[in-house]
Amino acid sequence: MTATPLDPGVPGGRSGGRGRHAPRARRRVVLFAGLLLAGAGAALVWRDRSTPDPDSAERLGAPVEMLCRESGRRFRLTRGLVEAELRGRVGQLREDDGVASPYADDRPVARMASEAQWRETIERINREKRGG
Repeated sequence: MTATPLDPGVPGGRSGGRGRHAPRARRRVVLFAGLLLAGAGAALVWRDRSTPDPDSAERLGAPVEMLCRESGRRFRLTRGLVEAELRGRVGQLREDDGVASPYADDRPVARMASEAQWRETIERINREKRGG
């Protein structure tokens, strides 16, 4: 039996020379593209949940442990109160700045007990004050 141009396995035949395995390859490409899109969507959702909005009500209403640097006593304030006091200051903030401490006659000697949180908060507020 000789091949004719109408045979799907022959170049120039009905399938355009792609052979009998073309539908299987097409399915693989479609499946790969679908998995890629699903993975990208999942990554976006995960990233959105892992970096909460710094101005969200839940975050600003959350309690933060503070440390009075004069007395060494710990107390809690809401993040919103801490950030409002810091944003109200004129100019750029320094890492050694503080907020009012009830254990030091309301002098600004308190900061977050977590140094990493304090640094991140100061840097973020300074970025906002610079406009970027």
